[in-house]
Amino acid sequence: MGTKEERDVESLIRGLADENSDTQQREKIIENLGKIGGPAVKPLIRALQDKNSRVRIGAAWALGKTKDRRAVGPLIRHLEDKSNVVRAESAFALGEIGDKKAIKPLETILLSWSSIPPGLIKEARTALEKLK
Repeated sequence: MGTKEERDVESLIRGLADENSDTQQREKIIENLGKIGGPAVKPLIRALQDKNSRVRIGAAWALGKTKDRRAVGPLIRHLEDKSNVVRAESAFALGEIGDKKAIKPLETILLSWSSIPPGLIKEARTALEKLK
């Protein structure tokens, strides 16, 4: 069944899918996952694969809060997610983590700005400013 901390992380991640939770509840869940830090990273990376975009959005946001570099590769891959909100949250998270490996993928987004939603462009620019 795992440790109490692992069960707590899985419970919090399940909470991201709750359609009845309001923004404030989701932010609290994400803050708590971020505070858990390292032990939450692997389950959050797995959550990036969830079919529910609410879970993927929350997982990307929480990974940014952990500032753990293990999340960089998966977040870069999710700059191509089918959900524009997940893509924007992944860009934001990459800026929070601060790993220079994210510069080129973020620049690529900005180079194709005509086909990119404004929210993603904004987050990619903000992330690049943090990284440079």
